[in-house]
Amino acid sequence: GCDVAGGSREACLGAFIDRLVPRAFRRPLEAGERDALVALGTSDPEPWAGADLVVRAVLESPSFIFKTETGSGRPA
Repeated sequence: GCDVAGGSREACLGAFIDRLVPRAFRRPLEAGERDALVALGTSDPEPWAGADLVVRAVLESPSFIFKTETGSGRPA
């Protein structure tokens, strides 16, 4: 839903990250995560290859593979 050729590539990538990452990580983005992923995605001169880098980084992240639980770990 974003025209990377005519619009801001960073804005398009940021909107994509805002939709993908909270669902993949099952939590809100932490400070700096969005900026790091936008920087990764814009490091490749080809827009679609940059988006592919972001998807790969998200799917290979421990935050995607594991869900961090908080609490004592004891049943109530």
